[in-house]
Amino acid sequence: MDIRIVREEKLGLSNARNRALQEARGEYILFMDDDETPDPAWLTAYEEAMREHHPDALGGRIEVFFEDGERPAWLQDELLGFLGKLDHGEARWLTERTTPIFGGNFAFRRGVFERIGNFDARLGRQGAANIGGEDTEIYRRLLEHECRVRWVPQAIINHRIQTPKLRRNYFLDLHFRQGRMEGARKRGTGARIPPLYLYPQVARAFGRALALRLRQGDGHSLRLEMNAAYFTGYLLGWIKDAA
Repeated sequence: MDIRIVREEKLGLSNARNRALQEARGEYILFMDDDETPDPAWLTAYEEAMREHHPDALGGRIEVFFEDGERPAWLQDELLGFLGKLDHGEARWLTERTTPIFGGNFAFRRGVFERIGNFDARLGRQGAANIGGEDTEIYRRLLEHECRVRWVPQAIINHRIQTPKLRRNYFLDLHFRQGRMEGARKRGTGARIPPLYLYPQVARAFGRALALRLRQGDGHSLRLEMNAAYFTGYLLGWIKDAA
């Protein structure tokens, strides 16, 4: 097997993935992250799906486990997806926006990028900047171009969760930054004065989060607090950031 290691000097996860698109030679390109361990049957599962179905893209199951201690009580099941956990059930074709594939475990036919374009370099982690969304954005483009996306549950990746990601601020910061990017992109070249409907949305998000925290405690309110952080970032991105 011919193995090459290539270093991308431009900072950013999407820049690294785009470099991989330039360097790759095979028909399919598989991606995983450096804090993951593949199941022994990971490659075999993808190969079988490629040979049988000839998809444009594929995604596999991601499980999470905690390296440094126990899972915090406030980390409810609904939040595990923000740490990379993904399971769409049995093998099938993915056709809905609600069933994305994640960057920690996906694959593409190399030629598909000539149709849909490369990864958006504005999205994805950039050094210490807690930015995401590059994987779900390119999944949406796959669907818009009517590409065939195959779910392969036997292609399993185990994602190791480190202590910093177990802090509440990680989730709040992730949603705040995502909101900023989406607010700026939604505004585009339009006026930087936000539409009036955004202000009550922000107010409602904060009101619901505060009410739940007062009623049930901070062990139950994080998901709503994340919504409030998102809308705050969205509003700020609309006003300040470049599209």
